[in-house]
Amino acid sequence: MRLTARSRNWTRTARIISAGLAVMLCTLTAWLSTEYRTTFDWTASGRNSLSDTSVATLEKLEQDVQLTIFARDDRIEGRVVGELVRRYQVHTIRLQVEFVNPDLNPQELRALGITRAGTVQIHYGKRSKIVDRPSEQTLTNALVELIRARTPLVAYLTGHGERSLNGKANHELGRFGTTLSAKGIKTVPLALAETRAVPDNTDLLIVASPLVNLLEEEVVQIQAFIKRGGNLLWLLDPGPWRGLDPLAAQLGIDRLEGTLVDQAAKQFLRAGQGAISYVLVSKYSDHPAVNRFNVLTVFPGASALRIKPPENFKAAPLVMTSANVWAELGSLKGAVNYDADSEQRGPFVLAFGLTRAQKGGEQRVAVIGDGDFLSNTALGNSGNLDLGLRLVEWLVGADQLVSVPARTDPDNTLVLDNIVAAVIGLSFLFGLPLLLCLAALIVWLRRRNR
Repeated sequence: MRLTARSRNWTRTARIISAGLAVMLCTLTAWLSTEYRTTFDWTASGRNSLSDTSVATLEKLEQDVQLTIFARDDRIEGRVVGELVRRYQVHTIRLQVEFVNPDLNPQELRALGITRAGTVQIHYGKRSKIVDRPSEQTLTNALVELIRARTPLVAYLTGHGERSLNGKANHELGRFGTTLSAKGIKTVPLALAETRAVPDNTDLLIVASPLVNLLEEEVVQIQAFIKRGGNLLWLLDPGPWRGLDPLAAQLGIDRLEGTLVDQAAKQFLRAGQGAISYVLVSKYSDHPAVNRFNVLTVFPGASALRIKPPENFKAAPLVMTSANVWAELGSLKGAVNYDADSEQRGPFVLAFGLTRAQKGGEQRVAVIGDGDFLSNTALGNSGNLDLGLRLVEWLVGADQLVSVPARTDPDNTLVLDNIVAAVIGLSFLFGLPLLLCLAALIVWLRRRNR
C-alpha cells in the first residue's frame, strides 16, 4: 500500500478518534461500576455469593428489616460486614442498613451488651436479635428465627437410653440439636416418669430409638398426646419395639423383617464392610415435607416400614429406596448376597408422614425406620442434615421455611502431585512470559515488513 500525505492524515485522525473513544469507554465503564453492581462467583462452593438457604429466607420476608452495624464503614470490620450485607441486598429491597460509630455511642453499646466492633443488630417488626460474629450462617439463622411468629418447643424423650439432642457421643443427636437451636427452635429433654404427661405447649415430641422398655404409663401418656393432636417424630431402629407396640398399633405402623442392604453404598462410602448396611436414597415423594428435595441421603442400618393408617389419618411415603435394595434376613458379616427364595427386594419405604385435620390446624406425625441418619457420625453425609431440618420444620408447622436447606461447605482443598505442581509453576513463571514475547515479536516483524 502506497502512503501519501492524505492517507497519513487519515491514519493520524483515526488514531486520535480511537484513543478518544477508548478514553470515553473507560470513563463510561468506571461510571457504570459506581452506579451498578454485578458480580460473578466462579468458586466451586459459591462462597462469595449467597447460598440457596439465604436467598430462600429473604424471599420469606413480609416486612422491612433494619440492620444496624456497630462499626465504622471506613474500618476493616465495617467493610467486611458491609460487603457481606450487600450480598443480601442484591436479592431484596427490604434490607435497610445503618452504620453506627461505636466510638461515638459507647452508652448505647453498653446498654445492648455489645463488646465487639462489627456486631449487627437485626430488627424485624417488633422483634430484634444481636449477632456478634456476623457471617452468612449466623445472619441467615437470625433472620429465620425472627421470621417465626413464635419459638417452637421441641421435647425429646429421655430416661430409656434414647439418642439425646444435646449428646456428644457418636450415636447421639447433639449436632442436630445444636442446628435446631441455631434455627430458633427450642429443644428440651422430657422425662415422662417425672412429668407424668407431655406438656400441652409442646409443638413436637421426638422419640429417638430407646434402648430399654418404656413403662406402661409412659406409653399411655405418649398415646394420649397423639390422641389430643400432638405432633410426633419417631426414629425407629431395627430390633425390639421397647414397649412402644401400642403406639405402633395406634399409628398403624409395622416394620418388615431384616436389615436393608444396598450394594451400591460400598462404591460411594468409605466405611469398609460396615457400608453394606448403609442405604443410599435419592428418591423422595412430592409430599410437602420433602417437595423438590433432591439431595442424596445416607441411612445406616435402616428398616423398611409399612402402614395401615388409622381412621381420620392420611398417610404418605416420604423416603423410598431404589429397587436394588433388599431386606437381608441373615448375618451381615462375610459375603452378603441376595436370596431370591427367602428375601424381598425393594423399593422400600423408609419414612411415612401422617396427617389429621383438626380444629386450629393439622396434626402431623413422621415415622422413620432409622435413627442413625441424624446421629453425630452420619449427619454430615450429603443431605442428611437438610432432610432432618425439613422434617422438623414441617412437623412444627413452619411450612414457609420447609424449602430452606442447610448449607454445608464442600472440600475446598486442591491436592496436586509434585510433577503437576512443577509444570503449572514453570508454565506461569517462564512459559506465559515467553509466549507474550513471541507474540510481540511476530507483531513487530509484520509491521516492519509492510
